[in-house]
Amino acid sequence: MLNRDSRLEASSSLNVNIAWLDRDAFNPKKKYILRQGTTETFAKLTVDSKIDLETLENYKSSEMRMNEIGSATLKLAKPILNDDYTYINKLGALVLIDPITHQTSAALMIKG
Repeated sequence: MLNRDSRLEASSSLNVNIAWLDRDAFNPKKKYILRQGTTETFAKLTVDSKIDLETLENYKSSEMRMNEIGSATLKLAKPILNDDYTYINKLGALVLIDPITHQTSAALMIKG
């Protein structure tokens, strides 16, 4: 149940935290399938930064390899209902799927 202060909105552009899970490195030219529960749409991902796991510092990067964590921007083919993961995790949790292999490429959490 939602209260009247809920901030739900549909958006086709999202800022996310990302954990790359695929053995294949992120391909900036590829359109991935974005899944939120049972909702799917195509998405274009732009990696903004990564976290150095030894120092926990953010640094600029446009690449993402297996087990790397960072921040990214998603552009969606159609808007989805969403919220910050910390408020409504079912609407803030997403996965990216490779459209060719159908492997889960990344786990995402929407940032507010």
